Amino acid sequence: MPGLPSAAGGGVDWAAVDTVTNPNDINRLFHEALATERSIEAGLDQMLSKRGALEGEFLKLKDQAAEVLEVASADADQLLASVQSTSELANQISSKVRELDIAQTRVKHVLDGINVIMSCGGCVRNLQRATRENDYETAAQSIEEFRKLEGMMAGEGADPEQEKIVTECATSLENTVRAKFDEAVDRRDHNEVLRFFKLFKPLQRKEEGLQRFSAYLKVLVGVRARQGYQDLSDALEGPNPDQADFVGCLTALFKDVAVAVEENEQILFEFYGENAVLDLIASLQQECDAQGSRIIQRFLEAKKLLRLVKEVGLKKNKDMALMAASATLVDPRDVEGYLEEVLLLCQRSEEYNLFMLGKMADAVAPKTLSPVRETSFRGGQLSVSARELTGYYVTLEEYYMEENVRKAIDIDEQVPDALTTSMVDDVFFILKKCSTRAMATASVQCVLSILGLLITLLGQTFMDALRQKLSGASTRLVAAISFPLLGDTPQDESGLEAAVYLNNADVAASYALKLKSELGTYATDVFRLVKDRDVVASVLSDMAKTSGDLRAVCNHCLDQVADGLLSRVKPTLDEAAGVSYDLSEVEYDANELQETWVQRLLAELESALTQLQPKLTADNHGNLLNPVLDRLASRIEALMMRKKFNQLGGFQLDRDVRALVGRLSEVCQRTVRDKFSRLSQMATVLGLQTVDEILDYWADDSGTVTWRLSPGEIKSIMRLRQDFQDSKIAALML
Repeated sequence: MPGLPSAAGGGVDWAAVDTVTNPNDINRLFHEALATERSIEAGLDQMLSKRGALEGEFLKLKDQAAEVLEVASADADQLLASVQSTSELANQISSKVRELDIAQTRVKHVLDGINVIMSCGGCVRNLQRATRENDYETAAQSIEEFRKLEGMMAGEGADPEQEKIVTECATSLENTVRAKFDEAVDRRDHNEVLRFFKLFKPLQRKEEGLQRFSAYLKVLVGVRARQGYQDLSDALEGPNPDQADFVGCLTALFKDVAVAVEENEQILFEFYGENAVLDLIASLQQECDAQGSRIIQRFLEAKKLLRLVKEVGLKKNKDMALMAASATLVDPRDVEGYLEEVLLLCQRSEEYNLFMLGKMADAVAPKTLSPVRETSFRGGQLSVSARELTGYYVTLEEYYMEENVRKAIDIDEQVPDALTTSMVDDVFFILKKCSTRAMATASVQCVLSILGLLITLLGQTFMDALRQKLSGASTRLVAAISFPLLGDTPQDESGLEAAVYLNNADVAASYALKLKSELGTYATDVFRLVKDRDVVASVLSDMAKTSGDLRAVCNHCLDQVADGLLSRVKPTLDEAAGVSYDLSEVEYDANELQETWVQRLLAELESALTQLQPKLTADNHGNLLNPVLDRLASRIEALMMRKKFNQLGGFQLDRDVRALVGRLSEVCQRTVRDKFSRLSQMATVLGLQTVDEILDYWADDSGTVTWRLSPGEIKSIMRLRQDFQDSKIAALML
């Protein structure tokens, strides 16, 4: 039997009550409810009976709390009085402590003064002893310490006699240090030079010490540089002047300066601070400017570089009359010999500048090197000579690159078993060689000049030569293809060689992008500053445009070839124009057994493409197929739109399209199905049983069909069916 139904919250579940229909159950549940009610009333009575006891307990608790609060109040008053008394006592003690601190400070000051006086006496005694024993380091240290202590006394308690002794000893020691330093310099005794150089600081002669030390290092660098220059002169005046090593001489100078800074920068920084390192570099740079510019000037004279640059300038300006009167024509091969040496001189100069600027930046780290310092460093005579030399390099490099590119174009020839002629590889070899050589100078202006000419040569000179070679190449290429099925023999089989000129354009476009990528990577490695990288990248972006122009020229020629191929197979397409697609079952079955215009067209196209494939690059062959297939599909579609069909004719068109796609897919490496998708859908529409059947295809939401035909085109195609009523076609809701 069920108990009294109750809801989740403890109340009566009235929906469950409605289900109880047995009188016995109702009576039982009623008695259970009465029993539950009596139990609840008994519980309430029991709780109410405890009310009096609880109230009594609350009253007792109130009386006890009052007594506790009275005791706490009395204790708080007593604590307050105690705290006030302690505060007064603390104030009295604090006053006494302050008086003691003042007294202690005065005593400490007096004791410090006594210690300073005693220390001064000790310094004087140490100074006198060190002077007698020629202990220069101890003497200098004692003088430095005495002057420091003297400054602490601020003139109070100083002993005039001690000051006199220290002054006399300091003067004597300064003279001795100067003399010993000069003797060490004369002997080239570097350790002794360093020993006495360190003593100028404690003697408060830092500026003098730094000047003397810088002068000493300048002498060392100058002596070695002059000896190197003399060796260079001897070589130039000897039997083999071409063996004079200008690069080695300049490199040795840079190495001497760099070593002088690197070996002594730690001592300078430790004893004289960061500015001492910068001052030493500036001093040595003066000697480097003088000696380095002298070497470069001798190089210009020995190589007669100014004369060569002038002759090259006349040649570049096409002033042949003046050039013939002044000198013979300049051979680019002779220029290359100068280029390598000039490049190395420029490269060494820039590497030296970067190294020294790095040392200057390290000296002031973590601060930034002052722009004034950097400008001053780069404004010396050596930098001026190096920039002048770089300018000569640019002139010679531009001449070398331009002349060799023109020569490569002039001597262009067919290479056996090659898909391109010689000028493509030759031209890009020259362009890469010259541009990477320019990058090695690490000069942004130099690189920009060479890249500017490179892009001009590629976009104009090379492009003009390519267009000239391509003129008529498409016509000759198409004329050289044989179509045996048409009884058409090639007019000139050598015309197939015209394909190399299309390949030239294709390969050149790829080479241009590859060269751009390689030069961009090289520039990232060479140039430290982001702004330099960005400006080079901006110029290199023009190479991508030039590559696109080359590709456009190539594609234009391929379009012409495609038009030529279709014109050669025009007889077969004309045959298709006369073929009927209003077929009987007998005709439809017969077409499956006999050769149709589609098989003949495929055979002709396959023959033509097979002849072209070994002559064209893979990209050109693939790019030729695109316009061929596009034009072929458009021509066939136009032919079909002029015909009348029945359902079997639609099936025949579908068979023809499948044959085209299947056979051409075997010839082409790229998919061709997409090219004939409109024709395939056209065949599907023409093969429908009824007009309304198109709705099953058009309303298909599965995504299996992507319609290339518009609703208007579909209706136009359906009107080609002779058995479809125009009114039903017009009523279609597509």
